Amino acid sequence: MDFYTFLKFLHVALAVAWVGGTFSGGVFGRWVWRHGTVDDMVGVIKWTTFSAKAVFGPATLGVLALGVWMTWLNFDFAEAWIDIALTAIAVHVAVGYGVVMPRFKALDAALRDGRMAESDRAQFGWVMRMGLAHEVMLFAVLLDMVAKPQWSDIGLIGAIVVIAVLGFAQMAMPMRVARVH
Repeated sequence: MDFYTFLKFLHVALAVAWVGGTFSGGVFGRWVWRHGTVDDMVGVIKWTTFSAKAVFGPATLGVLALGVWMTWLNFDFAEAWIDIALTAIAVHVAVGYGVVMPRFKALDAALRDGRMAESDRAQFGWVMRMGLAHEVMLFAVLLDMVAKPQWSDIGLIGAIVVIAVLGFAQMAMPMRVARVH
């Protein structure tokens, strides 16, 4: 195995941890939102806060660092698929660390006593909706990474953009009110 292939292996392994954890955590969090107890929601918040620090954050930064390194070795930063991926990761990191994690930390502090106010339930629902937006955006990144569009592939780039926009449109849609048990 040459050095580039080793870097690619690490890049994909970290992407699997990041994307797989995001999808599974999102599905579980939305299930808890609809069917779980307050204690279940507290557990999701604690798991997500821990996982963001221990897995998702390092994996995201590792994917980014390895992607930049591999691009520097074998590609051109002016290629469409690379620019799309770098932009998507930048948005993902900015929204994740700048918007989602502060809300999770605030929820964690508010829910330590095991009681959930109506505003906390609404915040939990919003964070679950944001998680769905991230999942759809990661799906767009996966399409980008597999298809590797060039700037002349307007239809494919358009599809990637539409998928990402639809993902973020999820945040504006109402989420069914949860019944907390």
